Amino acid sequence: MNWISRIEKLPRSASVTYRCNPPVVDEELTFLAAALEVRLPDELRQLYLLTDGLAEELQGIGTTGYLVLPAQAMLLENQRLRQTARFCVHDLLLVAPAYTGDYYGYLIADDGTVSSDVYIWSCTDNTRVRVAGSLAEFLVGWVTSELSA
Repeated sequence: MNWISRIEKLPRSASVTYRCNPPVVDEELTFLAAALEVRLPDELRQLYLLTDGLAEELQGIGTTGYLVLPAQAMLLENQRLRQTARFCVHDLLLVAPAYTGDYYGYLIADDGTVSSDVYIWSCTDNTRVRVAGSLAEFLVGWVTSELSA
């Protein structure tokens, strides 16, 4: 199943929809990966080549947040947290805020490879708990409030 089908199948309500942005070019993803010293997971790379982040929109209000941050915002958030967080987050590629101070992301191995599992990182106690086996599973779990840690 491709990303367009996956995004179209995300549960919606009368007031909540999801918006795609213009795609990220491959050169920008190469720069992002080099800046963060990671190899982007293929499914994240494919999503960014389709849409620069995935916005959640509330009817009458507009964008209320992101299910996946736009690439530049993701780069800046990872850099900011790597410099300022009271816990070390260098082993995480954070891709989405939980809007509680916590973030969703992937674990990074010492060689720069990134897991396919998605974790939630707690900013209060530095724990990392697996919540999904893939980005696609994470998105469905988040929009249906069925993520389990």
